[in-house]
Amino acid sequence: MELTLNTPPKEWYVETFANNLTYWRIDYPPLTAYTSLICGYLSNLYDNKSVALIESRGYEDSSHKLFMRCTVLVADFLFFFTSFIFLINYDYRKYSFPVKQCFILFGLLSPPFILIDSGHF
Repeated sequence: MELTLNTPPKEWYVETFANNLTYWRIDYPPLTAYTSLICGYLSNLYDNKSVALIESRGYEDSSHKLFMRCTVLVADFLFFFTSFIFLINYDYRKYSFPVKQCFILFGLLSPPFILIDSGHF
């Protein structure tokens, strides 16, 4: 969040003074980086020390950890329920029964993958 909030997008993936790739790098696609930018704006409102460029490295306030975990849960919740609403409202008439079953299976299996990916928080 520190990098996306304090550097322009063209510097997110290259080595600069503000973006030391050996210390911490953005290693996910740009759409996810923009999600991090949104969370960075929220984090700046919540606790601006947590996203101070370079100075926030090693910042481990317990209330900020809780804030970060909540942003992960909210993002997972939004992703899952928008996917689930799409799954329910999609017009399946043009697909065969096995394809319909695959759609439902993938929809039901997506939350564990999302939660495993977010588990490191």
